[in-house]
Amino acid sequence: MNRLLILLIIFLLSVQTVAANEAAPYSKSLLVFQGGKEIKFSRHYGTEQLIYRLKTPYPADDVLSFLNKELKAQGWSPLEDDFLNPGNKSSHVEGWTNFIDGTRKIDHKVFQWLAQWQNSNGDIVWYALIYEYPLNGPKNLLNLKIFGKYIPVEVYKQMLREINKLIPSNHGVK
Repeated sequence: MNRLLILLIIFLLSVQTVAANEAAPYSKSLLVFQGGKEIKFSRHYGTEQLIYRLKTPYPADDVLSFLNKELKAQGWSPLEDDFLNPGNKSSHVEGWTNFIDGTRKIDHKVFQWLAQWQNSNGDIVWYALIYEYPLNGPKNLLNLKIFGKYIPVEVYKQMLREINKLIPSNHGVK
């Protein structure tokens, strides 16, 4: 898996969270599908994050349709390329991917859908939908984890500048 993607996922999982009913207002782009459980919102370094679980069968077409419809209505446009890895097509283009996650004590099969949208201000909203189960256990393509991240344009530009310091030829952002 791409190193930057791994770092981004670790970053997303490392923030403190609050229960949905305790949350201050968050970006309207962080959407909860009907039936969502264990809903958590957080703020971290100028970004906002949403994490929740949902019981819906793979490939979660109802959830993807909901996200696309609601975000389009808010003025968001899907990005064909991964916003941190230009040239790598997002799940808007490639659809679901799957892989074996061998970084845990027990290997897991992971099915993921990762993509971003951008609004006219240049802000980014990022969603990851993930099904996973232990490789030696029963196949579970019903329990979906949904991660949403709102990244204001200023934070997005700073992220790209930091990446360019590490990998100067990656993005060419000035």
